[in-house]
Amino acid sequence: MCNIAEYTINDERSIRTVLGETAKLSQSWQTESEMALTTGWFTYPTPRDTAGFRGFNDEHLFVLWFGGNWIGTRKIIEGKHVRLFKRTTPEELKALRTSLKMKN
Repeated sequence: MCNIAEYTINDERSIRTVLGETAKLSQSWQTESEMALTTGWFTYPTPRDTAGFRGFNDEHLFVLWFGGNWIGTRKIIEGKHVRLFKRTTPEELKALRTSLKMKN
């Protein structure tokens, strides 16, 4: 089931909270291959939820994918879109999901 645009966060306080939670997780990202080597993934895992971040002109800025014990994002590296992943604790996931007003 896809819940596109289920809600939008526009208020500055909520945005600051989200940015604070994502900043806590800004280190130790791994590529898909690196995660496969350290977790045993054989293929890209299917996320349970996705959060998209857009700018003033509806410009795509950032995306987060949520799995059971990981988060993922996409970054342009050397002109190519690269998927990056990070293992997370249940507490980290809950804090980030709560700041995004997502169900835990």
